[in-house]
Amino acid sequence: MTLPHRTSPHRTSPPLATPPPLAPDAAPVTLRVIGLPGAFAAWGIAWVCQILEHAGHVPRVVPLADAGPGWQVGFGHVPVPAPAGGRGIVFLDTLAAVVGGLLMHRTEPVEVVRDLAATLAPLASVLREPGVLLVRREPSMDVAATRRAIARHLLPAVPPPETAMPCEAAFDPALPEPQLSGQALALTRQVLAPMLAFAIGEAGEPIVLPLSCFYSGDHPGEQASPIVDTVGPARILYYGPYFHLPPGRWRVDIQLFFPNDVPDSLLAAEALGRTRLARIEFRPTYGGLFQASMNLAIDRTEERIEFRVWLLGGTISGQLGLRQILLVPLADR
Repeated sequence: MTLPHRTSPHRTSPPLATPPPLAPDAAPVTLRVIGLPGAFAAWGIAWVCQILEHAGHVPRVVPLADAGPGWQVGFGHVPVPAPAGGRGIVFLDTLAAVVGGLLMHRTEPVEVVRDLAATLAPLASVLREPGVLLVRREPSMDVAATRRAIARHLLPAVPPPETAMPCEAAFDPALPEPQLSGQALALTRQVLAPMLAFAIGEAGEPIVLPLSCFYSGDHPGEQASPIVDTVGPARILYYGPYFHLPPGRWRVDIQLFFPNDVPDSLLAAEALGRTRLARIEFRPTYGGLFQASMNLAIDRTEERIEFRVWLLGGTISGQLGLRQILLVPLADR
């Protein structure tokens, strides 16, 4: 998937998605605000609270799971199941801004991507719930129109405010984005951008799990090398990446590379959550590129998924390398 450094899927859709109308009485309704970690989500919850305060209400911000009537507004980054009849707002910043902001406090891009996958994986289900408004930051974002849309969504029976809220003075939707590079840019393009596209219902590329997010079975905790020697007993050769994945049915393509010396042993790949979710065994007979495919059903987005590549029997020679693992959505997902 090829994207310019400052391009993301956010640029191809309008910043607001209009939810179905709800009952006008908002007092007993549970209100929830969800956003990718960063300044835009923090600004969004402040905006929601100031709009409610302008209408004469006194909101109290609580964790998402504790949201309830009485203007207890739930706020968080990892979506949880919503109560029936509630209202929700999802604030989505650009991926470059979110990843760049998190990298200011963390040094490992794979850890940043792992955390963001926990938000993106269940987001598709949240955005398909009735009564959820999607707000996305774009340079052309009309702040006044967005304010009115949020106010009508929260308080359908109350005229929306025409005056700016105090927090709007500190918000610039056209703020330049950080320039990502290296592993951070690659993982944003290959993992996060396709996950976001699936969440918002856009046609996207397969989710690509590159070698850089896997670990060595021979040296646990160390980043995996492009080529490993298979000499020795049966064992795990590659494992990782422990990402949350979107719900649905997927075809998993395990792409390997074999030099001239192909291991004379049975190999396997498997996907695991709390239990084994999928497994395939294969015995390559020639060098070069090789792909094994298996189907995977994801029902629990709160589980981190681990993939393993196994050597199932000892061998006295041989080498192989993991190129990448692709997750391709099946048509009936």
